[in-house]
Formats: sequence, C-alpha cells, structure tokens
Amino acid sequence: AGNISGGGYAHATLLEPGAYARQPLASRLHDVALRVRAVSFIYGAEDWMSVNHAEQVRDSLYLSEYDQGVEIYEVQGGGHMMFIDNPLGLVDAILETTYKTKRGKTKRIKVIGHQYLAEDAIFRGLDQGVEVAARVSGNVAQGRVLAMDHGTGQAVVEWTDSSLPNLKIPFHELHLLKESSG
Repeated sequence: AGNISGGGYAHATLLEPGAYARQPLASRLHDVALRVRAVSFIYGAEDWMSVNHAEQVRDSLYLSEYDQGVEIYEVQGGGHMMFIDNPLGLVDAILETTYKTKRGKTKRIKVIGHQYLAEDAIFRGLDQGVEVAARVSGNVAQGRVLAMDHGTGQAVVEWTDSSLPNLKIPFHELHLLKESSG
C-alpha cells in the first residue's frame, strides 16, 4: 500500500534488485547501431554505471563494414547525475555528439568537461598549499593540496592522517577549510 513515486515505479519496472537492467540495452543495441548514422554514449567519470557495455557495443561494431562511429564520452566530475555534478561538461558532451563532422573509428573514450572543474576550483580559491577537507574511505579527512592537475580536474592532497596515501581527488570533492589570504 502507499503511493509509489514515478521514479520508484520506473526503477521497479526497468531494474531488477541490485540495479541490474531487466532488458540490458547492450544486447539489443548492436542491431540498432547498424541502422543509424552513429551512436554516442555519455557517462559520468564517477558514474555507478560501467562503460563496459558501451565498449562492448563499440568493439562489436569496430570491425563491421557498417560502423559509422561509436563515441563514448566521459564527463569529468560527473556521477550518474551529470546535470547536477558538472552541467557545463554534460552540455559539452551533448554538443560534441551533434557535430556534423565525419566520425572516425576510435577505440578511446573522449574526456569532456574538466575545464569547468578547473575554473570552479580557481574561483573558489583552491590552489596548491591550501588546507582542504574531503571524504576519503567513508570518513572526512583533512589535508593540504600538494599539486593541481587542471587537465584532469584533480588535486593531489597530503592528508593530516599520515596513514592515508596522497590521492588525486576531483576538485569538486574538496572543501576549503580556511579563506585564502592574498
């Protein structure tokens, strides 16, 4: 009894327990991909869904004479809700799929949207040497930024707890502990 939300109904209809698709798209997409100009997949870099199925579709069509291009895009800083995590990166990925240029056969995943994470980090004052906090292994940890990689939208952090390794953490997961001076 009780009301079920539309999202709840959709999940119960489309997914089996454990979030496995009742009718996985990957097994049906090969035939569709042969009839269309090209197929594009867009995933968040931290999405709970794996790109494995998209790669299987791409690989099954790679040697096919019908392959017009299977593109796989990865939006940096995006989880399953890319429109919240990195909306401009998602827009870039969508726009990239609409370009009218000839698509070539490719075996790589295109990474999109990292520049917006870098711009946001600079705007917030995230820089080398600042003190930050982030969730690491389920706990909140504090540390200092050792290096910034604007190309990937990640920072290397040295944690106060020396038992934690220096990890690359996406900019959007870091929280400044103090206002930067200067």
